[in-house]
Amino acid sequence: MKVKVINLDGIKRIVFGELIDELDVDYKQDLKKLKEDLDLALETWIELNQTKPLGFLKTGFKKIKIHQGSNHLEIVNDGVGTLGWLMVQDN
Repeated sequence: MKVKVINLDGIKRIVFGELIDELDVDYKQDLKKLKEDLDLALETWIELNQTKPLGFLKTGFKKIKIHQGSNHLEIVNDGVGTLGWLMVQDN
């Protein structure tokens, strides 16, 4: 699994997960703006992948959303937990 470390004025941002290369967004934005871009990218990615048999199995029966904590963003199956698809964490 690929891991990116991004230096942001005294903060180290760690980005990792299965979709790190699938969702091409500017990871240097503040978390609120990054979440907006990830919401749009993820919605489009899901629409494109649900037309593929394996893509539907991966996404079709899940309530997928981006959870924002105080210092992180994470793609989760709402009410269940992390999917391991993408985590953005500020340290």
